[in-house]
Amino acid sequence: MLWSDFQNTADRLILGATEGDWRSAVSRTYYAVFHYFREFFLAQGIDVGGGGQSHTSLSYGLTNCGLPPVVPFGRRLDRLRTSRTRADYDL
Repeated sequence: MLWSDFQNTADRLILGATEGDWRSAVSRTYYAVFHYFREFFLAQGIDVGGGGQSHTSLSYGLTNCGLPPVVPFGRRLDRLRTSRTRADYDL
């Protein structure tokens, strides 16, 4: 499966008619972005892992990589993760 498959699913879900569709779209979008950057790091020889800690490691790595143009991506990823958590857990 490709990271873009998650985004394609999110694009379909956001057009849905229910709150469940919209919440699921947020979740799928987060995972599309997460896997995109995870693949990017792997291509650079950096494995952030696959468990729960990988989410924090990935946003931390982007935010603290020392490249100012990249820092906003780490912050946005972290905000998207917060949105995903709310969409999945805050009923």
